[in-house]
Amino acid sequence: MIHGAERLRLLRRSGLAFFALMLFMAALPLGCGDDEAPPPPVAKVFFIHDSDQLGMAEIWANTKFLVSITGGQQTSPVEIATGENSFEVRSPGATAPLVDVTTTFEAQTYLFILEGTLAELEMREVGAVPPAAEAGKAQVEIVNLYENATAGKFDVYVGGVSAATAVEPSSVSSFVAVDAGDVKIELYNEGDVPGTDFAFQEMDVKLADKGAYMIILRNQEGNARPSIALVQVK
Repeated sequence: MIHGAERLRLLRRSGLAFFALMLFMAALPLGCGDDEAPPPPVAKVFFIHDSDQLGMAEIWANTKFLVSITGGQQTSPVEIATGENSFEVRSPGATAPLVDVTTTFEAQTYLFILEGTLAELEMREVGAVPPAAEAGKAQVEIVNLYENATAGKFDVYVGGVSAATAVEPSSVSSFVAVDAGDVKIELYNEGDVPGTDFAFQEMDVKLADKGAYMIILRNQEGNARPSIALVQVK
């Protein structure tokens, strides 16, 4: 038989054990969040429709529908798994591709440009891996989709630094290091000198420290001067 005093001691011991168990449980992490693997790396991919002969088109990625695009349109970036990926351009409702490409992605931003005639349609990839930028610098490349018979070649300056010279239509420059921060992108006729000659197009932008960017130049409807778009690659 357990007498009153002994019963009280047992209750006290049970209470202390229960309290210790609660403290132990409270110290454990909630769920299994610490054991969860980090999300897999992804590439960001966007598309520009730059073919005069191709109307509405569908982009398929790894046999799955991705996005529709029409002439002159630029899509928003879409996340795609890194590694090998295949893309197809199809007419709406069709199963056979007009053009296809297989490529390997790293965790950065890529651009695909639909260009050419229906007989010679091309999906051109722009996705060179940018070199590492030093502190206080950014890396820029020029993607020129601007075509104007009277424009000729031109030079591009970013923050007063030459980013590309004698830029030709349908060309992509190499990456160049420029100052990060608030800078101006300026387009000059080939051979013109900043500070002496006038830029025929310009745009104020902010470049992140150690960032990498595409500067995309395109035709503007009703405007002879090119538009300027800035897309961060890394």
